[in-house]
Amino acid sequence: MSAERTIADALKAGTLTRCERELLVHLEAAVDNVFTTMLSTVCELVEATSAEACAQEDARLASVAIEAIVEFEGPTAGAVVLRCSPEGAADIARGLLTLGAGDSIELAEVHDALGECANMVTGAFKTRALDPHGAFRLTVPKIDTHVVVQHPHQAGRLVYELAEGSAAVEVWFH
Repeated sequence: MSAERTIADALKAGTLTRCERELLVHLEAAVDNVFTTMLSTVCELVEATSAEACAQEDARLASVAIEAIVEFEGPTAGAVVLRCSPEGAADIARGLLTLGAGDSIELAEVHDALGECANMVTGAFKTRALDPHGAFRLTVPKIDTHVVVQHPHQAGRLVYELAEGSAAVEVWFH
């Protein structure tokens, strides 16, 4: 059965989180697309984790410096969350702004770049995984050092090692 058909069935039944593997495939393609076309940083997937395994703490993300969250609404609601180590946040920002490794960067620039990166990843994920099954809207990215999502179900996480630091991209459903 194709991922598109599985997701469509799950949307109708209200059980979208049962399609975790298919959703992670779409999320990985979205991240790959954005990171390879928009960022000039090394990005290597080191872990793809299902919802059950996400409940365990991940040592690579123990020093999360910043999170960017973009919510989506439509036949179902949820969010894509980009979590970065301090070095990973700066690496993504420098990549998006085409700055060199030694170039200084302001915190406001890091916030803007991470919000834009999360927005692009969520947009690509929405186009691939959600739009074929209904009309979805995205919110403006929220940037924080500790974002709380109200009663979500985590459908999975992708962890990346960057040229410097690490990042995780997660998909959540309410």
